[in-house]
Amino acid sequence: MSTRIIPRPLDVERINASGPWKMVYGRRKTGKSFMIKNFTSYDRFFFVNKDSTVLDEGTLENYTWSSFFAAFKELLGNKRVVIDEFHRLPQEFLDFLHASGVKGELVLITSTLWLAAKILGSGAPLVGLVSPLCIGLIDETDMLKYMHKEAKSKEAVEAAVYLREPSVIPQFNGGNVVDFISNYLLENRFFIRNLIGEIFSEEEKSLTNIYEGILKAVAEGKRTSTEMSSYLFSRSIVDKDSPSMMPKIPRYIGKTWEYWKRRKGIQQE
Repeated sequence: MSTRIIPRPLDVERINASGPWKMVYGRRKTGKSFMIKNFTSYDRFFFVNKDSTVLDEGTLENYTWSSFFAAFKELLGNKRVVIDEFHRLPQEFLDFLHASGVKGELVLITSTLWLAAKILGSGAPLVGLVSPLCIGLIDETDMLKYMHKEAKSKEAVEAAVYLREPSVIPQFNGGNVVDFISNYLLENRFFIRNLIGEIFSEEEKSLTNIYEGILKAVAEGKRTSTEMSSYLFSRSIVDKDSPSMMPKIPRYIGKTWEYWKRRKGIQQE
């Protein structure tokens, strides 16, 4: 299996052009950490474990919170520092950043979207200090520039659409990309469900049967409250076919729902 590294110059340019303190955020598995490690400059890269211990990825030394905090105070303003999953650190860390003000270069990375919104909300410690940078799927332009080197025009365009998901790229070994995606989704269906569950856990939610059912309904083209309610009922996910339970749908499927409401003129029952 060949190893592909997609440069992502458009995203890297955004990062490099932003302020000295940056907060890079987005859902899991979009390549945020990989991009910062491989395409930007830094002196120290730290990863915060779930127990709030901190790994120095350069030396592989593991710090307790207190020992890391002491070291960080010395580094800030003198070194370019990256902290991945910084949201796992105690509130004291954010308070310190607020009190110290912008000095030196700092990159904070998080996969927790609700916390990113909270940190950037009115009155939050980092408001006005960090440049927020949302990293999503690989830009189609970057993907097309890369894929045209090894595929004909039609295949390159298809690849630029389907391979924007970074976690898929290492598995693609050439050939028909549509067939590859079909097989990938079938073979990795349990991984994909676990990934969605992980994302929900990071957002302090649970991937319930109803959540999963709504996601599948959207994937199968269901757009109205009535269609979704019938879909869930037909699969014994809900006890009764009741469109009135659907007002919570926007919270579940967000932009997809809003997009289709605007496009189709859908009124939520």
